[in-house]
Amino acid sequence: MAKKKKKTDSDEDSEIEKEDNNTSDLEKEFEKEFEEDFEDELDLEEELDLLDTDDMDADVGEIEKIVDKDEEKKQLYLSTGIHIGTKLLSGDARRFIYRQTNYGLYVIDLTQTDERLLTAAKFLSKYVEEGSDKVIVSSVRRYGKEPVKQFCKVLGCRAITERFIPGSLTNPMI
Repeated sequence: MAKKKKKTDSDEDSEIEKEDNNTSDLEKEFEKEFEEDFEDELDLEEELDLLDTDDMDADVGEIEKIVDKDEEKKQLYLSTGIHIGTKLLSGDARRFIYRQTNYGLYVIDLTQTDERLLTAAKFLSKYVEEGSDKVIVSSVRRYGKEPVKQFCKVLGCRAITERFIPGSLTNPMI
């Protein structure tokens, strides 16, 4: 059997010095490449000409209005608590999570929520007509009844807030 050689303090010191030399070499290489990336042939005046925004189509006032609308939406969502999730997370919902709080609650991404709400609204607008029964919304839970009633009142669709009777969609006698 071969005997294992014990490491001495001098061996450990030499290994540390080698690692330090390797990291300093890497840092020097990175700095050199970094400086090369930012060397260009444009002088300051040419760079300022490239940054000139006088010829852009977007008006500053229009941009501010768009930003204000987005902030308004975000404040509305935050005030209603739509961003607050649960402590449980399913695999399908993972892509819609913004972050997790210290309490273990998942916070829902408001930008994706807004996009999905707009998509759903466009979809429903194709089928909902005033007084139409093409769309039926149902909820029997305590906190879902009132939102369903309000939703159907606004869209003019049919609300079911009590027990859903099987066959009520296909049997006109019910």
